[in-house]
Amino acid sequence: MATQQTRGTVLLPRAEAKARSKGRVATPGLADLRGKRVAFIDDSRPNADVVLAEYQALLEAKYGIRSVVIHKIDLGLRVNEPLPKDVFEKLAKEVDAGVVALGS
Repeated sequence: MATQQTRGTVLLPRAEAKARSKGRVATPGLADLRGKRVAFIDDSRPNADVVLAEYQALLEAKYGIRSVVIHKIDLGLRVNEPLPKDVFEKLAKEVDAGVVALGS
């Protein structure tokens, strides 16, 4: 009996501004990743480093990202909170896109 393999799908979610987020503007998504600088944010969840390494390899091979910034942050029990504002602002100046690991 032959086993059938299913292929995974990579989703490219895009942020959209909510009506109540006055004063905030969602930045348009990137048309292409080739040559872009990408931050990989390790949120310290189990296996986050493994997930990020796979995404990094995929984005380098398939989409030609140029450089990578890996930022590890230990949020402890506050894993559902956003990055601290100073970290977010620093990364926003350094990179074109970001990937946050969601470990298991």
